Amino acid sequence: MTTEIYSFLSSSPAQYPWENHSGGLEHLTRDARAIDEGGYAGALVATGIAAGPDPWVTSAAVIPETSRMKFLLAVHPSVTTPATLAKQVATFDELSNGRILTNIVTGSASTPGRSGGTASAGVTLDHDARYRYTDEFLHVYRGLISGEKVNFDGEFISIHEGFTGIRPVQKPYPAIWFGGSSDAAIEVAGKHADVYATWGEPIDLLTEKIGKARAAAARHGREIRVGCQFNVIVRDTKEQAWAAAQELLDQADDGFIEQFLAGLAAGDSVGQHRQLGFHERKRPEHARDLEIEPDIWTGFGLLRVGPGLAIVGDPETVAARLRGYREAGIDAFILQNWPYVEETQRIARDVLPLLENDLVTAN
Repeated sequence: MTTEIYSFLSSSPAQYPWENHSGGLEHLTRDARAIDEGGYAGALVATGIAAGPDPWVTSAAVIPETSRMKFLLAVHPSVTTPATLAKQVATFDELSNGRILTNIVTGSASTPGRSGGTASAGVTLDHDARYRYTDEFLHVYRGLISGEKVNFDGEFISIHEGFTGIRPVQKPYPAIWFGGSSDAAIEVAGKHADVYATWGEPIDLLTEKIGKARAAAARHGREIRVGCQFNVIVRDTKEQAWAAAQELLDQADDGFIEQFLAGLAAGDSVGQHRQLGFHERKRPEHARDLEIEPDIWTGFGLLRVGPGLAIVGDPETVAARLRGYREAGIDAFILQNWPYVEETQRIARDVLPLLENDLVTAN
């Protein structure tokens, strides 16, 4: 059994609201080179709808600086069109010689924090309507990017004699990653996605979710792979790793955590609400009080939007936990921590060699 390991590409070294670090092209290039040279299959290039740099410009800027890694680009269907995306993907795939993947993010109406939400871009559809829109979007997009002439009239999208004059290097098109924890999201994933993307959760809950996604794909006569995003805190010893977790937790004051969690709770993201359920919504005195399974820490859920769980330990421990999740049905991992460049290099140096017989890395 083989597993792909991805990293996280960012143009900024800052990850948390209280940080104020400059980034830009120099940092972006360092990050991309660390990923490309570190043996990762590629990197997630994520961004919020309103905040954060544009992932297309960010990734295109470092195509010449890399040779192997694939770029998993975040795409928000509600703020673009299927025809625009098909042209962007085909162009990027040609310029990078087949190194793009798409991460379709339907998004939350009011995702708090730096990322913004669909409402900040003028999209006011409710939760289930956004997924019905995404369903239509991906139906049209898959036809266009495959070289078909598309005619479609739906609830939200209408296109007649649509086509894209440029074809991607990867056939029939670069793999589609798609995430979401609601029933509506899982149905869209089963119908359209090549990879069902999820944030890390305890193994029993994750196994249940994976089963639902694969059952949804089977209803449409398809098979689906599963990708999972985790934070990783790895140090030479377990004690050092947990000390790093403690240091990270100590940086945020209680006022920030209270306001941050209230914002998350007000959103309509099912996946984010699941992450909230893994801790008591307050900062404990000791980081290990947030260890919900051996070596699985929920502390990131108090600090940032997105994946709230981390694998914490020495390299052997982290590798063992990844193997356990792989055996539970995970085909690809996105591993990240801050500072991006330093932690990308640390994971590549200390963890990936322990998994070298299990990995598919960049060609």
